[in-house]
Amino acid sequence: MTTTRPIALILLAALAGLAPAGEAAADGKRHRGEGRCHAHLLKKWDADKDGTLSDAEKQAARDHHRARRLARWDADQDGTLSDAEKQARRAHLKERCAKKKARADG
Repeated sequence: MTTTRPIALILLAALAGLAPAGEAAADGKRHRGEGRCHAHLLKKWDADKDGTLSDAEKQAARDHHRARRLARWDADQDGTLSDAEKQARRAHLKERCAKKKARADG
């Protein structure tokens, strides 16, 4: 699936401890991580519904994200990536990068 990277970046931004969604900074400007994506992540991971992600909630999100990445590439389902599985992942990423570059070159 090609949406893994954007989702990962959004998740990492949310886990960085950014302000709650829709909350403006003291200078009146909106900062990265606020808005619909951040609100969605808060809705999904803010278990105590206090508007911020606690360390435990951030860890739960990280663990979930890691498990999904591992499940995608762990062909033998042993909980770790073997050298062959890592190589398959690298080959896939290299191919995907080449396709993006070809599209950009036009």
